[in-house]
Amino acid sequence: NAGFSTRPEAVGEVSGIAAILLALFVFGGLGFGVIVELAGRARKFRRNHPLTLHTRLALGSTALLLVGGTVGILAVEWNAGFADLGWGERVWAALFHSATARTAGFSFVEVGGLRDASLVLLCVLMFIGASPGGTGGGVKTTTMAVQVASLAAILTRRSRLEVFQRTIPADVISRAVAVVLSAFALVLVSVFGLSLLEDHPFLDLLFEVVSAVSTTGLSTGITMDLTVPSKLILVADMILGRIGPLSLFLLLGRPTTPAPRRYAEESVLIG
Repeated sequence: NAGFSTRPEAVGEVSGIAAILLALFVFGGLGFGVIVELAGRARKFRRNHPLTLHTRLALGSTALLLVGGTVGILAVEWNAGFADLGWGERVWAALFHSATARTAGFSFVEVGGLRDASLVLLCVLMFIGASPGGTGGGVKTTTMAVQVASLAAILTRRSRLEVFQRTIPADVISRAVAVVLSAFALVLVSVFGLSLLEDHPFLDLLFEVVSAVSTTGLSTGITMDLTVPSKLILVADMILGRIGPLSLFLLLGRPTTPAPRRYAEESVLIG
């Protein structure tokens, strides 16, 4: 899940390596806790023992993002960026980019040649990233799963957030909101800074920032053309993107101190 390569060409041009890399960064991004649980379940043949909620959300989110990303990229690039590939290669390229966008950083074809719609989709996948406890970055799959489930609970007017017959505590929902908002704020501030310093298209700058914050490593090809201040912003994004959410999670994970008083409640209009 780093994305460095000693070869100048895209992974799709190197025979036999794409499948191995795909398996490595998908499993690396699942999280070691998920892998250990699955391995222990297989070893002890505990088929009737239910998986933990975290493992269910991590596996479900990963599968949904892989399939959804593959279908979206394939639909956009079928007669565009993948036009020179065979039918089978097009599907494989879409699957590879759907997985690599979640912080792997390798490319099957040159990212700069993809359409804007694909770049937007890749930005979403990069922002979400891998699962907690793995080798990837991003706000994490389970964080977004909690956010989506929370929105569904609000729309269906449910008082508790229940997923897979389990209730998610309110403090977990608050942490998920804090992680997503802090990452979004970092992206917003960084894009604003790069927009002041650079003349490149806005989407290319956004792609660079999201890739840095999520520690993905993908690029449309403008990184070398950026000024030194812009590169320093990206350096800060990579550091804060990897350490920031984790530090925030540890901070929010501390036991809360009871307030000495409790004020009266008053409603506020929302939306």
